Amino acid sequence: MAINALVPRQIKQPAEDRLYDFDFTNLLGAATVAASPAPTVAQEKQNLIVGSVNVTLGAPVISSPKVQVRISGGTAGEDYKITVVARDSAGNTLEADGHLQVREL
Repeated sequence: MAINALVPRQIKQPAEDRLYDFDFTNLLGAATVAASPAPTVAQEKQNLIVGSVNVTLGAPVISSPKVQVRISGGTAGEDYKITVVARDSAGNTLEADGHLQVREL
């Protein structure tokens, strides 16, 4: 069973390349984010613009209770749902969803 954690909405500019934290604190209790299997990251486009470019998602890095993901690229005006799925040391599957807006500010 996946337990969903909501990650705050983030805004980035198209040229930015930086780490984003997905915080599992409220879901872990005494457990920690496990290293195996490694967390997975996926994206879903929202507010599609023709000819747009996906964001680039780096490999997730565990810094329990957080999972960090490097995010770059994307098209100004588009929104992306970023999902991180991780397993904790108690064997639970946890899911954190983030809403990323790419905007030229």
